[in-house]
This record gives sequence, C-alpha cells and structure tokens, in this order.
Amino acid sequence: MSAKTTALATLDAQALLSQAIEKGLDVASIERLVALGKDMLAVQAKQAYDEAMATFHRDCPTIYKTADGQVGTAKTKYAPLDEIMDKVRPVLGANGLSVSWRAPRSEAGKVVRVCRVSHALGHFEESGEIVIPVGSQGAANPAQQVGLAIAYADRYAVKDILGLAPEPGEDKDGDERNGRGLADRPAAAPNPNAPVVLISEQQGKRLWATLRKSGWGETEQELETAMHDILAGFQITHVRDVPESQLEAIVNAIKAGPKK
Repeated sequence: MSAKTTALATLDAQALLSQAIEKGLDVASIERLVALGKDMLAVQAKQAYDEAMATFHRDCPTIYKTADGQVGTAKTKYAPLDEIMDKVRPVLGANGLSVSWRAPRSEAGKVVRVCRVSHALGHFEESGEIVIPVGSQGAANPAQQVGLAIAYADRYAVKDILGLAPEPGEDKDGDERNGRGLADRPAAAPNPNAPVVLISEQQGKRLWATLRKSGWGETEQELETAMHDILAGFQITHVRDVPESQLEAIVNAIKAGPKK
C-alpha cells in the first residue's frame, strides 16, 4: 500500500463532512465529500482485511489430511470440512473475520458454491465459483448425493479463499478438544473425584455433522430421533451432556450407521 493511500486511510471521513456543513459548502461539494468519505472507508476496510488475513496466516494451525478418500482407483487422504472449520474459525474470529457461503446453485447435474470471507469493517472477498458434479454411485440417495457434492464444493472453496494447503500426516495437536488422537495415548488411571468434562459446542456440532453423513435419516426429525436413540445407549439424554471421555465411542457408533 502506498504512503498516500495509507495517509488517506487514517483520515476521519465523518469529521470532514462535519466541517464541510459548518462552513456552508454547496450541495455539490458535500456530495463529493460524501463520495470521498465512502472511498476512505473502503480503503480502511481493505487495509484492515489485509492485516487481519496476514495475522490469520501467521497464526493458523497446521491442518492435516486425516480422512480417507478415493480418486478413481487411487486411494487418497483429505482434510474434512468440519475439521478445517474447527481449526480456522477461532483464528478468523479473533481477527474480526468470518466465513460464509452463497446459497448453492444447481445446474445440469452440478452444484456451484462460492465462499466469502468478510471483515468486521465491511470488506469481503470471495473464492471463484467451485463447480462439482453430483454423483450417482454409492448407497446415497439423490438428496444425499447433492449434499455430498455441496460439502465437497464448500471444502474446495474455503481452501481456495483462505489459501489453505492441508498436509499429510496425523493431527496430533487435535487431542481431546477435537476428539482425535486419544487412542494412541496411554490410559490414565480413573480418578473417581475428578470432575466430568463435557464436550465443547464445536465437538457437539461434529457429532451432528457425522450423523448427517452416516445414513441415519434425511429429515431433522429422523436425525433427532436417531441421535436420541444413540445417546440413550450410553445413558445420555442430550448432546450437551456428552462427556469428552465417551466422545470417540459415540462417534464410532454413529459412523457404524443404522443397523439393517
């Protein structure tokens, strides 16, 4: 950013307008000042966005490819969307940034998604259009196939706009807060006096996301009934009451899918 632009960004647009009105400037002059004020605010917002993104890229934790996938006959690894968002949301939020997606558009057997990153001062930038064909193979019904294509497009769009490059390897930093990596740790002796630690809101969202992708139903009522029945098997009444110590067991029960 040039020195001139930086200087403009530090000006107070509201103060300029107030002075213009006090001095009795004509309407045309005030309109020009209003336009200048808008330009100044846009410069400030863009500057704040760029600074926030620079801090985000500095502080964003490493994202790993933890899920198994397949391209043609070749097996591959990828970073699931929910795990990406678990990692980036706290860092984005700390810098006044947020992620959203335009409503999906469907055309000729494809879905189109665009991801937007917005700053609290109003500046935003978008990924290009990510176009993903809706598959027809597998056990998923047509509605689920569309949902899978949207999730696939969302993952590519957010990686594109945030400049993310997930790395191969195990996510050893996810440990208890993300419910991963626990199986590789030696079991500690139980402490009957230790307080019960419940899962976080993000971990609760992960349970619901896993349920939606595991064939337990299509409607919200079907999914809520399925979650209630699964948790009942662990003597738990609500997602918010799930102890962290039982998170992985419940995730595995969900991933196993409904009994045929």
